[in-house]
Amino acid sequence: NIAEIENFSGKSKNAIEQDFHATIFACNMAALLTLEAEDELMEEIKEPLQFKYKINRKMLIGTMKNEIIGVLM
Repeated sequence: NIAEIENFSGKSKNAIEQDFHATIFACNMAALLTLEAEDELMEEIKEPLQFKYKINRKMLIGTMKNEIIGVLM
């Protein structure tokens, strides 16, 4: 649901395949970034917490969607 894999930019077989693979790639990149961010967060926190912090994945994917081309270049 987060990735909205059912939303395609075209109707041809090639466009659908490209959208599918790009979405899977973006989700994998988001997972890697989430793990890295959570590790950094836990290193910064010195005292025990009542609740565990979690990275907002929807915000991460939305931000990454706009910045991924610059990161890959």
